[in-house]
Amino acid sequence: MINAISLLRAHHPHRIHILLFSMMFTVYFLMGTSMITLTIYMNEAGMREYIVYAVSGFPLSMMISPLLSGAIADRYFPANKMIATLFILCGCILLLVVYFSHRPLLFVVLFFLYKLLYAPTVGLANSVAMTHVTDRNKFFPLIRIGGTVGWIAAAALISLLQAEKTATPFIISGGVAIVTGLIYLFILPHTPPAAGNSVFRLRDITGADAFRTLDRPGSGFRVFVLCCCFATMLSTLYDQYAPLYFNVAGLERTAAFMSVGQVSEVLVTALIPLFALRFSLKTIMVMGLLAIVLRYSLLLTSTTYPGLTLAIIAIALHGFIMGFYIIVSQMVTDMMAPPSIRAQAQSLMMFISMGAGSLLGSLVMGNVLNVFVNDVNNLAQWRIVWLIPVVAGVITLLIFIFGFKNPVVCSTSPVEETHAKSDY
Repeated sequence: MINAISLLRAHHPHRIHILLFSMMFTVYFLMGTSMITLTIYMNEAGMREYIVYAVSGFPLSMMISPLLSGAIADRYFPANKMIATLFILCGCILLLVVYFSHRPLLFVVLFFLYKLLYAPTVGLANSVAMTHVTDRNKFFPLIRIGGTVGWIAAAALISLLQAEKTATPFIISGGVAIVTGLIYLFILPHTPPAAGNSVFRLRDITGADAFRTLDRPGSGFRVFVLCCCFATMLSTLYDQYAPLYFNVAGLERTAAFMSVGQVSEVLVTALIPLFALRFSLKTIMVMGLLAIVLRYSLLLTSTTYPGLTLAIIAIALHGFIMGFYIIVSQMVTDMMAPPSIRAQAQSLMMFISMGAGSLLGSLVMGNVLNVFVNDVNNLAQWRIVWLIPVVAGVITLLIFIFGFKNPVVCSTSPVEETHAKSDY
């Protein structure tokens, strides 16, 4: 173990990028192993009536804990140490979740506690990664691919073990979280609090200071926030109901075909540095919003002309949406934020997108399905389900084009001066 840690800490030209890639891999591997088969396992374990509470807890946790953790990371606790500590705590709680699976209420409560501890790691990982890259536009997308690969690895491992209906994925997730947390305590690049001398205030928890700082006159940040929330709402509809629709539409082996989206995400994310050389980040995000409109237009068309071609194209567009809009929006957030609030800024966007956006998407779009679709096997009834996001996507696109200006760099990362002096 000591030799392995020493090797990872060696001064290799790309050691920082390798560590950050592995960090992203772990964050999304843990999400995949603990979330992909959650509903299947709970149904098999006789907890069907508790599924709604377990599922809705994720967006709630993304709204509650990231802001507090971001404020702490900006002031008191190195972000790299916080990620490692949260991994260890997550692993311990998740193993307790498995132990108490015979008590549904306690299972749900403990799983919500797990998600409260896990939720901050997504924003903190973004903050750590963008703090330690010399060129945000060039290297962050490549590091972020680690997250997609982690999710794919989790799904592949569960499928290989045929563990969809068992607690095995949770045990794997808990064990990996504890082991990697202990390792990351020593090897992740040191990311000290950028605002260590400032006074902690209650409004730091709410993200009010981060919002006010980012909302500079003429920046269009409020439009940026609004469009990020809408984009996540629309993505939530696809994530939750597209597999059901494809299955109804006659697309066999739906799970296998859905993985085309993750492959597309890897390829598109890898292309972001090349696109950033030719286009502004705003233009790339416009491409991502266009992909949302196109995806739902294809799904709408498929209700009349069902077929494999339209389905595959719609699935493949997932990569353009995740890469060109979601990931680039994280880069824009880091670009607009001063170093003293970068962790808070990333946490604020997690609150807005994966928190509020996901929750609103589940509530609003779920009710749309319940109201307009009486028979899920009737493709004609799905038209209104896909028409609404087409219209909403066009409105979001126009608001973004005319309301948000090209982001301006607030300050550059001090990574050049800290790489050689990183203290682990």
